[in-house]
Amino acid sequence: MPGCRVEQITHNGPTRLHIAAHGLTSGSRCPDCGRASRAAHNRYQRRPADLPSLGRAAGIGLQVRRFYCCNTGCRRRAFAERLPDLIASHLAHFASPALQVWA
Repeated sequence: MPGCRVEQITHNGPTRLHIAAHGLTSGSRCPDCGRASRAAHNRYQRRPADLPSLGRAAGIGLQVRRFYCCNTGCRRRAFAERLPDLIASHLAHFASPALQVWA
């Protein structure tokens, strides 16, 4: 999975996988002003829509960090780290070819 470290892959029955992962970067850029930040706010789980992976349903638990924007002139106070090669912003359903190789 591009930009991520897979922590665990669990087989939940003969037709289902669960993949636990998190991002690899030490920081992220504010999507509004573009300023880099390493000031982590907190973490939360994203659960993108299930995807097929070599004939199995693949559920993903992706730990995403939130960062503070350190630019006092920016209206955005906090933002989530972006994983553009894996998940499109603000979408729960996606079709990333990168995930279809994990089984």
